[in-house]
Amino acid sequence: MFSRYSICSEPNEIKDTFSASVPSKYVKKFNAAPSHLLPVITDSSQEGISIFYWGSTPEWKGKNQLIEKFTNIPLEENLNTKLFQKRVKKTCIIPADGFYLWKKSGKKSQIPYRFTWMERDLFCFPGIWEEYDNDNDQIQHTFLIITTKIKDPQYSQFDNLFPVILSPKQGKEWLEHSDASKLLQSQKEIQRKLNYYPVSQKINSAENNESSLIQKSQPIDQFGAISLFE
Repeated sequence: MFSRYSICSEPNEIKDTFSASVPSKYVKKFNAAPSHLLPVITDSSQEGISIFYWGSTPEWKGKNQLIEKFTNIPLEENLNTKLFQKRVKKTCIIPADGFYLWKKSGKKSQIPYRFTWMERDLFCFPGIWEEYDNDNDQIQHTFLIITTKIKDPQYSQFDNLFPVILSPKQGKEWLEHSDASKLLQSQKEIQRKLNYYPVSQKINSAENNESSLIQKSQPIDQFGAISLFE
């Protein structure tokens, strides 16, 4: 399951790339995880960065609370559902400079890898967002990230789903409510142009948020075993 990414770029880089002002409460996230407050740009406020929770919305799961495990929308499975068609009227993009997936190195062992796009430092994920009142009658904002099936066989040992990756220009089109099916057209080519390398197992804990997390590490699984085939 896709559940980690990074957005640790400087505020001026984000502003210049997405033509959106960055609030002072922006915090660099080397290990962005479900339930974290993270920067997004919404269709209704494209001139600035908003800070929303990454997680589910009540209508998707029928509960008035944030559910950490429900963070993504597999596009191929949901493209033609009524609920997706309804929710896709509120689009957003999520700025990122990398993301993490786990590679199988044995029956139960996995090694975390960081992926970056070799064509640019900053890119974005398409998403949908929602505003609702929580149990304390406070307004809460959440977002979900749209994922897609792996297109390139070189990633067959990784989790089955990748986040959909867009350039800032493509992200702008998504904010203008372009056809969701168009999200799939560029993904095979983009996946071919990804760099990836092993990182520390510390990425597994959402509480860790130090810059060393994005640095290349030995390919060590969660049991401390070093892979000899990387």
